Amino acid sequence: MDIKPLLGLSGVLIAAMTSEFNDQVTSIALTDVRGALGISYDSATWIESLYVSAEIIGMALSPWLLMTFTLRRWTLFAIALCGASSVLIPFSPNIEAIYALRLLQGLAGGLIIPLLMTTALRVLTPNIRLYGLAIYALTATFTPALAETAAALWTDIVGWRFLFLQTIPLCSLAGVLVWYCLRQDHPRYERFRMLDWPGALLLVIAAGALSTMLYQGDRLDWFNSRLICILALLSAMAIPLLLVNEWFHPLPLLKLQMLGRRNFAYGALALFTFLVISQSGSTVPLRYLQEVQGYRPLQSNLITLEIATLQLVMLPAMALLLDYKRVDSRVVSLLGLGLILASCIGSSFLTIYWNRDQFYLWQLLQAVGQPMVIMPLLMMTTNTVTGPAEGPFASALVNTLRAVAEAVGAWFLALIDRWRNALHSDRIIDEAGQDRWRVIQSNGVLPQYPPPLTPAGHPRVPNSLEAFGHAVEQQVAILSTSDTFLILGALTVVSTEGSRVEGARGAGSRYVSGAPAPLALCPGRTARGDLRRGSPVYHFPATPGRRDRRCICDGALRHGRTAHLRSGRHSAGRRQRRRQDRTNARNSRPARQSDRLGYRRGRGRTRQIASRRNLREAVTPAVDHSRATSRRCVGARQARFRAGKCAPLRQPR
Repeated sequence: MDIKPLLGLSGVLIAAMTSEFNDQVTSIALTDVRGALGISYDSATWIESLYVSAEIIGMALSPWLLMTFTLRRWTLFAIALCGASSVLIPFSPNIEAIYALRLLQGLAGGLIIPLLMTTALRVLTPNIRLYGLAIYALTATFTPALAETAAALWTDIVGWRFLFLQTIPLCSLAGVLVWYCLRQDHPRYERFRMLDWPGALLLVIAAGALSTMLYQGDRLDWFNSRLICILALLSAMAIPLLLVNEWFHPLPLLKLQMLGRRNFAYGALALFTFLVISQSGSTVPLRYLQEVQGYRPLQSNLITLEIATLQLVMLPAMALLLDYKRVDSRVVSLLGLGLILASCIGSSFLTIYWNRDQFYLWQLLQAVGQPMVIMPLLMMTTNTVTGPAEGPFASALVNTLRAVAEAVGAWFLALIDRWRNALHSDRIIDEAGQDRWRVIQSNGVLPQYPPPLTPAGHPRVPNSLEAFGHAVEQQVAILSTSDTFLILGALTVVSTEGSRVEGARGAGSRYVSGAPAPLALCPGRTARGDLRRGSPVYHFPATPGRRDRRCICDGALRHGRTAHLRSGRHSAGRRQRRRQDRTNARNSRPARQSDRLGYRRGRGRTRQIASRRNLREAVTPAVDHSRATSRRCVGARQARFRAGKCAPLRQPR
């Protein structure tokens, strides 16, 4: 086995982790960066929102551009852009230069992340492709958990400038591995003639307006701000136009038709929800420790480092487990969601006395549950890819939703804080006012908790009222954090219900690298072999216009039987066998004139059974198949039909 492609994949992985560090580490250490560069709070909020806006645009454009410029050249360009934009930020002369460099940094991060999934699907063979998905999952679970440790290292030990200078060795190593180990393909510059220019323009407007509105809405008081109203109007106009344009464009940036596949749509949307839920293991507990307990990143990083360390073990273990044919991926995902739900419920009991030690157990459940959820979702999503041409389109859809999930997650947490903080603050202050003579102005009930004022109305100690107000703010933050855990737990329950419903319908097909488009794979597992390793199966061609387009194997699986087409043999249930015998008997009769014209009468009306491009195959004389050999010849007949050597099989009604 050639090891050079694997080294090239590791280079893309290092570049993807570097881009994630640029986002996560900077967000965690933003307070230190503000103090070092002299930036106000309002100005610093644009540092995050501009990055996410550019990241969404980059993730949507990158798969289309890599097919045009080739994987190797486009990856090297993205790595160079990431390194150059990051290095210049600490030496920026003003805030405008920081904004421009942050935009380029976010664009580079968005260009790199989809390249990891595309490279993994291209480099790894089908029997180890699940491990490639585990490599991609590192950027969703391992890197965000490790970001707190990296921020602690650079801000509290080394120096804040290394938050940005860390990209120099990482991008250099990644660039060398990609340049030396990835194969150079031929560029396809003729694709620029069909570039979706309106779609790209609408994408920039829609992504920029939506992400900025989600990030800045809470600070600007939402629709009381003229800027937010304008951004909302732009989003409402640009997003529908973008979807319509991408649906009808012959070479779109986002192939929305893939969302019509049940498993792909469920996997992409469930991954979007999971990225919002996963904040219960990183953002929420860290925010509690920093706001209530006053922890620095150097003190709080151990609870996320626990998650990051276990990902290096759990992700390969999940890839190995899911490779067994008897393991149902939906059951694994359900168990993972159950662990995350238990972690959210356990963490919701936090009090003023909780510190870092009380979170270790619940973070352990997060560390085990997250890979059990993300690996089945990635497998379910990528299994629906039916050809090498669909790989970049699948990567664009999945990663664009992933980038949007970051903005939605920030908006969701800000919304919870705004509503629950207001509720708890009003209730606590109202209760304290109604019981003023016992809580605020009295001799007190417990000597260790004296009221801030004496019965005469004088401060008991200097700044006693300020201390009382700080205690109220602490309780409000604790109650709001507890509510956040419960709301994320409720969202986990909703995801669990979606997983259960989807599991009743079955899994999708698996794509085999290098296989022609008509060659599909059976959607289930059979007793003849492990289809997760990519064994080829021929599907029956469905009659155009029919509602049920699934193959007979899927129907047999839904009835509890295993049906499989392999090497020209078909094993089906008794009902399917009788239907196939009747079909072969009808096909053995001489073709009628209406059949030769591509039409067939049924139930009093004429129905077209072949499109214009398949008329040549439809008028080809049928080959006689006897009743005794029908079950043995189905696979060979379908292969001959796809090669244009026989008429299509007539489907039973």
